[in-house]
Amino acid sequence: MNSGTTTVGGGTIAGVPQPTYTTPGVTTMVPIDRHLIESVLHVGTYERRLESEDENSGTWRAAAKRAVQDVTAWVEANRERLPQR
Repeated sequence: MNSGTTTVGGGTIAGVPQPTYTTPGVTTMVPIDRHLIESVLHVGTYERRLESEDENSGTWRAAAKRAVQDVTAWVEANRERLPQR
């Protein structure tokens, strides 16, 4: 979104001239190629939420790859606490 400058103020109050302020134009960047995968890991009563996202590739593939990396890293870090099968 791009908005131009805005002028506010001015005029007079009780015969006293008021200042005029001009705000600079503002540009806001909003990602449009954002892909987010939310995962929930349950082990017994423990629960861990993970958010894996990608904002640049334009496909789900990068977000899915990050989700696999996030879950793999969590399992490796917590392997000794996981029940054995």
